[in-house]
Amino acid sequence: MDEPTSHLDFGNQIKLLEIIDKLAEAGLSVIMSSHFPDHAFLSSTKVAIMKNKKFIDFGAPGDVVTEDNLKEAYSIDVKLIELDENRKVCVPMKTNLKLDL
Repeated sequence: MDEPTSHLDFGNQIKLLEIIDKLAEAGLSVIMSSHFPDHAFLSSTKVAIMKNKKFIDFGAPGDVVTEDNLKEAYSIDVKLIELDENRKVCVPMKTNLKLDL
């Protein structure tokens, strides 16, 4: 699936991820792309992070979705915040970009 949660609000993102999880539980293989690294912690058993058509890392979400890998992929600092044992969120940090307008 190519970014199935794109353009959805938070509530509908979660509902769709739950449907995708049910499909996987029913025995279907699911391969999905996303620009939301948080989703890897919600409904993935394996994750690949890519940049410029090359793999940065591949494996379990907790091993792959790291501050260093996200910085490499997005070229900004990202903080991972652990909410509980099974849930983390990714917070992109402002870059203080200077623009001449």
